[in-house]
Amino acid sequence: MIADCPATIVQPRSLPGAPAGVPWIAASKTLAGVVFGVRPDAAVLELPVGGVWADGRNAKILWWPRARGAGRTLTIRSGAYRLTVRASGGNFPSIVALPYSGCWRLNVTTGKLHGTIYANAVSP
Repeated sequence: MIADCPATIVQPRSLPGAPAGVPWIAASKTLAGVVFGVRPDAAVLELPVGGVWADGRNAKILWWPRARGAGRTLTIRSGAYRLTVRASGGNFPSIVALPYSGCWRLNVTTGKLHGTIYANAVSP
């Protein structure tokens, strides 16, 4: 973990309407991410560099619109990093494969919905 990174807090309880028992993060009041493959004791968002942990598990985030206004795609941006994913069943599955370790401010946008998360990218 990077000491001075304002990493997004991982909520241990399930997001209402999302898969039971899976932690989640809030990008804004209207956009959340259900986080699969995080470390079981994670209090803040850590993602492996390249999107895959050493044991082969992918760090997946299923972006979950919590209000009307989502588009057909969702884009995650930070400087030169950009990931665009298509909707699947009203949600947006993603593997955020950050290219190097550090503190990342990620802007997340779909249609009229937008938010920001901070992630510690760590070596798997």
